[in-house]
Formats: sequence, structure tokens, C-alpha cells
Amino acid sequence: MENNFNEDDVINKMIRYQFSIIHLQDEAVGFVDRAFAILYDDDFERQWTLKDEEGNRHVVTYNKNLQKPMLIGGWTKLRHIYELHNFHTIYFGYVGDSCFHITVFPSKCKPLSIAHFLKRIEADQPLFNGPKLHFFIFLNPNQCNASHLDLPADFGNYLRQGRFKYIFLYGPRKTVKCKLLLRNHPKKSSKIGSGWKEFCTAHGFHQTIDLVFEVDHIKSNQNVKSKQMENNFNEDDVINRMSRYQFSIIHLQDEVVGFVDRAFAILYDDDLERQWTLRDEEGNRHVVTYNKNLQKPMLIGGWTELRHIYELHDFHTIYFGYVGDSCFHITIFPSKCKPLSIARFLKRIEADQPLFNGPKLHFFIFLNPNQCNASHLDLPADFGNYLRQGRFKYIFLYGPRKTVKCKLLLRNHPKKSSKIGSGWKEFCTAHGFHQTIDLVFEVDHIKSNQNVKVLTYCNF
Repeated sequence: MENNFNEDDVINKMIRYQFSIIHLQDEAVGFVDRAFAILYDDDFERQWTLKDEEGNRHVVTYNKNLQKPMLIGGWTKLRHIYELHNFHTIYFGYVGDSCFHITVFPSKCKPLSIAHFLKRIEADQPLFNGPKLHFFIFLNPNQCNASHLDLPADFGNYLRQGRFKYIFLYGPRKTVKCKLLLRNHPKKSSKIGSGWKEFCTAHGFHQTIDLVFEVDHIKSNQNVKSKQMENNFNEDDVINRMSRYQFSIIHLQDEVVGFVDRAFAILYDDDLERQWTLRDEEGNRHVVTYNKNLQKPMLIGGWTELRHIYELHDFHTIYFGYVGDSCFHITIFPSKCKPLSIARFLKRIEADQPLFNGPKLHFFIFLNPNQCNASHLDLPADFGNYLRQGRFKYIFLYGPRKTVKCKLLLRNHPKKSSKIGSGWKEFCTAHGFHQTIDLVFEVDHIKSNQNVKVLTYCNF
């Protein structure tokens, strides 16, 4: 699947919809990240639906308590299903309507990660009892590196009531005394001054991030709790998993259709209906019609309307994040695409065309890094059996960048096995495979053929 978007931008946006926890072996509940619970409080119901990578669904009960948010009912059952007897990281990717994608990491957490998580639970406790007010700021990199922070009017008005010269920001790692800059002339403004940069540096803020500022609702208080969402997972592992659910296209100014990534369309063919629901970052929903054609998958009905709504008159990247049931999060990048990206996208559309007409068979392999760097590739039994019919000694892998002649290693003794041998490493190197990645192998269904089309979501 092709991704022409600015990866940093997309990952930063995706971080807003995710958090992780560590399963604690002696706890009958799952702790929910407080910042996440506060940010999405209006959106959450008491019943959450969790869906894992295999499509299994689980229902758990959320206590809807912002003092100590937890998953209670159904948690013990979840532990038994995944055989969680130790400390394990669980990643939650929020897709809306109290539904989540989850990834349960089977390996035991390192002691340092466990200590960090337990310390974080303690650090996130409220500073005071009673009602609280929350103010939200989505920081950009410039604000993280600035010497001051402009505050929204409501937060500024709250602090003005106390006539404070300083406030104390209580973060997870450090408490910092910060100067308040409250001005009325020539224009009313409220800022956190000296101390802000120290606070950001202490907490490692350097990219876009959501901050929740929690204060006393009863009276204006200069003690301010600051929280951001916590992620204890291995980021590379999660991003690799997330890439299985996303693709991007470039809006072509002269086309009345949107091209869908072929690898994505084939991988999720059984799951995708003819009607797709798209939801942008503001919560706006759009319905488009998918032609469900694996030869040339496209979005047809509703595409012209979408172009008008977002005023797409040029070449723009559109990111699609799949959340299941033919529903997608979309991000439309307003800046015009660079000529090189446009040329690459057009070339990719051409390169992804089928090698031959007629019915096709598809075989799927989810490569791990070891397979990407190996001298051979073990094939699943069904793919091996297909190739055995032709009694080939070699096959030709047609990738987006290069076609490579590869030796076939078909053995029956001492154990039946099918492998792609010499040529495999050259193919991986030519396409820059080095991490986990989905590959789609497309072949002729009518008769065994040594010409194999390889489709993937890697960047080209």
C-alpha cells in the first residue's frame, strides 16, 4: 500500500487517538490513561468494544470516573482469553463511538517499563479533592520550544481571578514554578512565561501533543496539574501494526474519482462494502461509493462532492486510516503536493496494474524483519502448491521498483517445503524492505504461471 503523506504529521495526529497501559498481574482491573479519559469524556459510554488484530471482539465496562478511570467488568475474562499472567503492554487505538483496536504484546514488560507505569499512575492522581476544571491545549512543535505559552481565554480568565504572579505546573516528571504574564493593553492576553521552556524540556516535549491542565473548580488556584497521554509501547511495533490499516492517495485535479490502493483493496476485500463512511478530524462525516473492483479500485459516488467541500482544486495528499466496517479516519493535507510526489503516485498507479487479464489468485505474507533480510523466503503451503503445478525452476517477481528472477526451492524430503531462494534478497533490497510489511502475491488463476505480481504498502 502506498503512503505519500508526511509520516510525522500523520503519526502525530494518530497519537491523539491512542494510549497504552501495562497489564498488572495482580490487578483485576485495567487502568485507563487519565489524560485520555478526560479528553474524550463526552464521547465515552460505560461499555467499550475492543477489537484485536484477528477481528475478535470483546466488551468491557468502563467506570467513567475521571478521578481514577478503570476498565472493570469483562477485564478478568479478557485476561483469561489472552492468557495474561504477567506484566504485558496493551495498546488501545481509539476509532470512535467507544470502540477501540487493541494490540496485546505477548512479551513480558521490562522492569523499568513496569516501574515507569506504576510511577505514572501515582503521578497522575489529582492534586485536590472536589470538582475540577479542565483546559485543553494541543501543542505544536513551535510552542514546545518557545519561551512562553499563549493561553486560551477561558484558562486565562480562570487564572486572572486569583491575581497570581506565578503558577506551579505539576507534571509527571517535575513541578516547575512559572511566571504568569497577564496583560490588558494594548490587547488582553494571558501567557505562561519564564519556567515554560524548563517544563517542556523536563518532559521531553518536542512534537505535537495534547496537554490537559487540571485546576480546582471551587476557587482559583495557582497549583495546576498538567498531563499528557502516556504510551509505554514500543513505538516501532505499534507503527508497523498501524500501517496495516492505512493508505494514502493523491487527489488528482482532473479526475472525478479517487484511486484506492490496490494492495489495501485486495487485503481487505472481504471486509469492504460498496459504501464507505469517511470521518475527518473535526468529526464531519462523508459517505462515498467504492466500486469494489480489484482490477482498478476507485471511489466514485460522492467523490466530486468531497472535492467541493474541501475545495480541492489541485494535487493534495489524502490519508485514509481504516477503523473497520468500511469506516475510515481521513486527513486532507492542504498544501499542494510536490511534483516528485505526484510523478511517483502516477507511476505507482501504472506499476500496480495486473500483469494479465482474467481471474487471479492472491497469496498473503506478513513479513517480519528477519524474512526481509534473509537469503530465502519460506512460502505458505497453498502458494507452494500453486507453483509446484508448473514445475518451475525460477519465477519472476514483478515489484513496483524492479522485476527480479528468483530461484524456486521445492523439496519433498525429508519434509515438504517451498521457498524462494536466490534473488529474494535482491528483491527486498531493491524495494527497501527492512521492517514488518504485508505483501500480496498476485498470480494467474487459470493456469500456473511463473510471473508473479508483488503488491505492497511500502513507500516508493
